Amino acid sequence: MSKQASGLSLLVALAILLVGVCAIPAVAGDIPFSFTINTPQGEDYVSGTFIVGAEQPDGFYTIVSIMNGTDNGSPITLLAPDTLHNNDNLLNPSGMPSYVTDLGFAFEVSTVDFSEGYTIYFDPADDEYLACSDEDFCTAEYTISDLSIPEPSSMSLIVPGVLGALAVVGRKRRV
Repeated sequence: MSKQASGLSLLVALAILLVGVCAIPAVAGDIPFSFTINTPQGEDYVSGTFIVGAEQPDGFYTIVSIMNGTDNGSPITLLAPDTLHNNDNLLNPSGMPSYVTDLGFAFEVSTVDFSEGYTIYFDPADDEYLACSDEDFCTAEYTISDLSIPEPSSMSLIVPGVLGALAVVGRKRRV
């Protein structure tokens, strides 16, 4: 076998391996998020990283915790499912049809002065995200804007792209 054929075989084998690895669906891991809760008193900026478990059959992931979560600088903690307004803590990173279910996920904001829980959910009737505080029992006064949750599997496309570019550059250098 010639040196060129051997190199081509190695490249094909590497490509098959990369396709196999990158074809694995996104699974448990870290998913950064941020959103703004618009309240009658002003805006609450909420951000952090969801830690999610295995993918559910419907394509949603269970949020198991929130890492480095804050609400206007105050720490937030994920509440267990069914703790507040029947929350289910399910997340759909693709955002289709929505990032969360109509039961949503719940978290608690704790400061020295107070502690309050919120449920973030999707209202399919109005096609919008809403927030419910534990005091207001899901009034429509709280709305969500600027919800940002990137698709984790899109990161897997970077590896084949970089390797392909390196292969092209390496091939041009040999010619």
